[in-house]
Amino acid sequence: MADAPLVIVGAGGHARVVLEALLPRLAVGHLSPEPTDDRRLGAHLGGDDAIATLADGGHAFALGLGFVDAAGARRRAGVLDLLADAELVTIIHASAAISPSATVGAGTFVAAAAVLGTDVQVGRAAIVNTGAVVDHDCVIGDNAHVAPGVTLSGGITVGANTLIGAGATVIQGVTIGASVVVGAGAVVVSDLPDGATAVGVPARITA
Repeated sequence: MADAPLVIVGAGGHARVVLEALLPRLAVGHLSPEPTDDRRLGAHLGGDDAIATLADGGHAFALGLGFVDAAGARRRAGVLDLLADAELVTIIHASAAISPSATVGAGTFVAAAAVLGTDVQVGRAAIVNTGAVVDHDCVIGDNAHVAPGVTLSGGITVGANTLIGAGATVIQGVTIGASVVVGAGAVVVSDLPDGATAVGVPARITA
């Protein structure tokens, strides 16, 4: 509900970006292992163990946890498991361009100047970050992170818990599996299997 007390999960840079996109709605507090001095995030309400109590109390949640590697993706996925029955706020920055035929899942964050094209489908709790372009007919999985400046040409599938690193380009029709890491600036020209790490131009699997 729009009037539910809002809690930011996280206290780092991504949490502040998410909070600014939410304005004028304000957070009553934040969840993180340690409190922050940044008053914009409200009071420190505890760590992950406070999620169930706050959810039972009618709070809504905005995900402020970004990730830049596979470990971060796993951390965020674990938090999402704890939030399975909670209200997740979907956040779309006012400057993002969203096709009327695009669909965006609960808890997803679409950042400033991002573009979601015709018939794009974005799953639950994904991140489409600043200036990313997701062209027609792409499918972005749950908890995937399309980092700043990424270009996804049409008809691409990105699996759950996958990171497409900053400034990467993926050519049309490619399928990228789950839990993949695509390095910053990479150019992906062929499919990538689940769990792969790929870097370079053209992108090659390194792990």
